[in-house]
Amino acid sequence: MPILHHDTVYKSLSTIHSSPEAYSLVTALCGLVVVQPRMDSESNPVASQEEKYEWPSVEYLIQEAVQGRARRDHIESPTLWTVITSFFLFACYFGLDRHNAAWFYLRESITFAQLIGLPDEESYANLDEREATFRRRMFWLLFITERAYALQRHRPLSLQKSIGPPGVPEGEESLVLQGFLDLVNLFQHFDASFVSLWNHSSTALSDTLWVPRLQENLARALPDIGNRTEIQQADLLISREWLKVVVWQLCLNKGLLSSKGQDECTSFRFPISVARSMMAIGQQLPVNAMEPHGVGILEKVFDIGCSLADIMKVLPAKSPSFEIGPPDYLVEMLRMLSTIRGGKSRYLPLLAAQVDEVLKIGCGNPIAEISFIPRSNPGAILGEADSDESGYDSQYSLSSTATAYTGSPPTSVHSMPYSPADIGSPYPVEVEPWQDNFALEARDEWQCVGVHTVASPPPFKFIMGRWGIQGEAAESMSTEPPPVGWDSSEW
Repeated sequence: MPILHHDTVYKSLSTIHSSPEAYSLVTALCGLVVVQPRMDSESNPVASQEEKYEWPSVEYLIQEAVQGRARRDHIESPTLWTVITSFFLFACYFGLDRHNAAWFYLRESITFAQLIGLPDEESYANLDEREATFRRRMFWLLFITERAYALQRHRPLSLQKSIGPPGVPEGEESLVLQGFLDLVNLFQHFDASFVSLWNHSSTALSDTLWVPRLQENLARALPDIGNRTEIQQADLLISREWLKVVVWQLCLNKGLLSSKGQDECTSFRFPISVARSMMAIGQQLPVNAMEPHGVGILEKVFDIGCSLADIMKVLPAKSPSFEIGPPDYLVEMLRMLSTIRGGKSRYLPLLAAQVDEVLKIGCGNPIAEISFIPRSNPGAILGEADSDESGYDSQYSLSSTATAYTGSPPTSVHSMPYSPADIGSPYPVEVEPWQDNFALEARDEWQCVGVHTVASPPPFKFIMGRWGIQGEAAESMSTEPPPVGWDSSEW
């Protein structure tokens, strides 16, 4: 979102050491740039040595920004740059996962915005067009950010829809601004009343019809999503599914759900529908479209995955099925967390534990490193609605003939609590061995062929997938998926 005029900021660099305001703004902006995942060479293994620079630490740049603004009375005489500097400091701390400091600087930015009149439409009347444009953009950026953060961290709201939206000029900024207005359309329906209910600071419900209305508004909020960039689509689509789950969670807490409700959004199974959409998003958008959104998008994927896992724990499963269903959706979200930012997230092991509990694929054995391999046919995820309730218990059980790990668990942040003896994911998985105990190699969408590597010739291969597990000699292994009506006794 363009909230700074490029030429103005560029010219300020020549006076940066004599202008505390310019110095604090630029150093805070540099901190925001450095904290982005693309600046982390460790999360980009394909970067060449020439591309790996020694950047100043985010903490150092934050310190410089704070010390720089302390050299002028920015509290008594705030400007638009004061608002933006505080917002950049919020974004830096958010990227560092330091949320008390992040909330402090977000509220500080909003307070400065209120002091200079950003929420007041009349304050724009006597401004020149460029100044009014950037002020209006900054207000709506704070509007969206405060709502997203309030829902994520159960914080109160202070900004309301009090001014008109920013205009969309022709030129290179138009696409960015159109995507930004899509975000406004998503978050504008979450007012102080909803957030008060969400934060448990209010219990009054005037009626229950607002639930399907709100879900309908979310469904219609992105009519031109196909015209947005992939990076915009990732943010918009995942944010919409996450907001759907937020509304559903509020309904759950307020006792508004029913197993026989006419509206899908007020049924207990609604997270299954949301997760199916998430699987489509994960399969159709590349990882590099999600990377720029950092920690925020990881939290949203995690929240949706946990809601699905919670429902799968209590709802009865149907008999085993070959069709795509809730277990596939859950595993797909785990795959997304393991690939975004290189899997360097505290949410990955937390969701992995949920998957382990729901799919019954672990029994407390040492942790195995698992990397998920996308399906070769993303279009296959768009199945019929009745496939959403396919079994997610017995179809994941495996024979005890598999050999479990006996080595020490790895310390990698990618680790997930899976035991090879019990893995029955519908997805091909690739398990990296330690102490030369076990290796798995993905063969195709349907199966995973494993090679037991301990000293006991001949090599023993087996098939993992929806049909259980069956050992065979390595020389006679078939890599074709079982035919319809396949019987395990034939293998």
